[in-house]
Amino acid sequence: MVAWVKLLRVKHWLKNLLVLFPLVFSGRAVQPEALGQGAVAFLAFCLVASAVYIVNDIRDAESDRAHPVKAARPIASGAIGPGAAVAGAVACAAGAVALCVPFAQIGWLALVLLAVYAAINAAYSFGCKDIPLLDVAMLTAGFVLRILFGGAFCGIEVSSWLFLTVLSLSVFLSLGKRRGEIARYGTDARASLKRYDRSFLDKNMYVYMGLGLVFYSLWTFQGLGGIYLGESVGQWALVAGIPVAMFACMRYSACIERDSSDGDPVGVVLSDKPLLSLMAVWAVVMVVGVYAG
Repeated sequence: MVAWVKLLRVKHWLKNLLVLFPLVFSGRAVQPEALGQGAVAFLAFCLVASAVYIVNDIRDAESDRAHPVKAARPIASGAIGPGAAVAGAVACAAGAVALCVPFAQIGWLALVLLAVYAAINAAYSFGCKDIPLLDVAMLTAGFVLRILFGGAFCGIEVSSWLFLTVLSLSVFLSLGKRRGEIARYGTDARASLKRYDRSFLDKNMYVYMGLGLVFYSLWTFQGLGGIYLGESVGQWALVAGIPVAMFACMRYSACIERDSSDGDPVGVVLSDKPLLSLMAVWAVVMVVGVYAG
């Protein structure tokens, strides 16, 4: 059972919380029916993401065996055989489709977005991850597609500012992942890493971090209609989310600049208590901001 939890990358389902952003920020998450639909959307994306992880692990089994960390993955270590892994991937993909067909508000679009996500990740696994910048673009697309899928599944329009915020911060996180890999494993760990250097990654990371925070601030103020320091607790909470987000980004940057970090967003967040605390505070103030009125 533990091997299957690792194979499905359950801890990486944390990234799939992005699927819920359109629902939460629309103010509809307090409606039982809408909340249930959001939960189904989250589960559907978790299933297709796990199917992608399994295919990637099958594809990389040989190279993973030579990796100091990835050698412990279930397929590389032999804990789960290739046949069982293929069956698990098919079951996950089928389960995601089965959830979309009856429950998604815009079913055809939700299925298209899942198919695009799967296709991008298949291309990534079968060679595109070795092409510099294209690998970062594909990692970024995975984050953005989560937001778009959540909107399509729940029938909620995604704000242009939310799209730009997620896009910019996703580039920041993706570049940070590559920086962390170079710092921890060196440029021989992945073919594309030989074409990057820390100076390039640092400069572009902080450009996109800055853009993401600007877009996030504009998104916040747009939602407030220009009145942001009135008597409403919700207004104060939304504005308070801006400095919290700023310090969370700075903390993440500090974490990936340590040689012990590989830059993986989920691993960084879960292993650093101050960053995890900042993320929790941000989540609380955003919920208060959206729902306190």
